[in-house]
Amino acid sequence: MRMLRVFGRLFDGLIWLICITGTAYGGHSFKEDIKFKEIAEDIWIYTTTKDLDKRVISSNGLIIRTSEGIILVDTPWDTKLTQLLVEKFKKINQEPIIGAYVTHAHYDRMGGIRYLIDNQIPVYGSKQTIEIAKKKGYTTPNQALNYKDTTVIHGDTYLTLFYPGKGHAPDNIVIWLPQSKILFGGCLVKSLIDKDLGGVYDADIKNWSMSVMNVINRFHDIEIVVPGHGPWRNTELLLHTLKLIEQNK
Repeated sequence: MRMLRVFGRLFDGLIWLICITGTAYGGHSFKEDIKFKEIAEDIWIYTTTKDLDKRVISSNGLIIRTSEGIILVDTPWDTKLTQLLVEKFKKINQEPIIGAYVTHAHYDRMGGIRYLIDNQIPVYGSKQTIEIAKKKGYTTPNQALNYKDTTVIHGDTYLTLFYPGKGHAPDNIVIWLPQSKILFGGCLVKSLIDKDLGGVYDADIKNWSMSVMNVINRFHDIEIVVPGHGPWRNTELLLHTLKLIEQNK
């Protein structure tokens, strides 16, 4: 099992490089960084970066302060960066992390959950994400939820977990914060700087457009859309993603 997990990490790391850059590299070294940007009251985007052969790659997650404590949406790439994220954010807010939600079974979304689980922080994932993670030999979320269209409440904060269908990955979900009108689109949504879909090894091109349309039809008053990678903006990102999908067909 340990060898399976190691292989899974190496494989997903290679796939991630192909997904983001369109190219696989060997003999690489990484420069790691984490930045925080408060985009609404008590909501931060955290952006982790890796420097791959002088190409800086960024990945976004969310930190949400509730009346019960801190919620994470996705983790950085690995346990080391996740520990660094937790330690750096404590300089901003001392409240405890009470849970994390992962949006699909790729390492740029859940590579650091082992650190959270080892620190008795519950990590929530869909049953589908847990099944895929198990097959890949990854550490799996320890709390399973049905993410078809579910609203969870943490103190005074509501999160809607919505599975729109297959797209970037078979298990990708989005997370809607109705009180702040923020949609975390994750890797289902591309940023405006993206010129193509990137790697589509795990994607369902045929159904991706319908999944994005399901998001548009489900949430009508979106003000901010946060993609898995690249700059956040508004619903233009959803339309841009549809355009890229059409170009890829």
